[in-house]
Amino acid sequence: MPDLDLFLDSRLKTSTHLQSHWLAKQALKNKSKQIVKDHYYDVTLGEAWEDKNNLVDRLFDKELFKKPMNIKYFDIPELHLNTPIGYEFWRQLGSTPESDIFERKVIQILINYKWRGFKPLIFVRFVIPYLLFIATFTVWSNFFYTRRTNGWYFYGNLTVCTMLLLWSVYFIAVEI
Repeated sequence: MPDLDLFLDSRLKTSTHLQSHWLAKQALKNKSKQIVKDHYYDVTLGEAWEDKNNLVDRLFDKELFKKPMNIKYFDIPELHLNTPIGYEFWRQLGSTPESDIFERKVIQILINYKWRGFKPLIFVRFVIPYLLFIATFTVWSNFFYTRRTNGWYFYGNLTVCTMLLLWSVYFIAVEI
């Protein structure tokens, strides 16, 4: 990714909203506030000619103490969307051998922004099924394994083993 630093720096624009003094001092909403390199930030999608009142309502808490801040726009259209341009950017970023690129604030903010969308999906797709797999295995190993040839334990063992097999197929399918 040659010259990515220059490109990213060129796309980080200082907000024209700061020309009005009432917006130069605000307080970010606590529920959406994040931190990168000792800087608090929030991310929101916006239009090219964003109405100041909409921006203030989305980002700022009027009840908190107001502090000086910089508002910057990261102007790369379609990067946040699932378009070929966005996919190519993330594919290149994921395969770059230059690990120092991840020290850039802009890259960390973009990764955090994308992570907010992926985190619940990863939890639902991997963590919950894994916990269910472990629970099924625990039930099988503690209750059915040693008694698998006795009476109704035989059928319970078959049922639990089938569930373990289905969980294994699920994990293999997800990985492929």
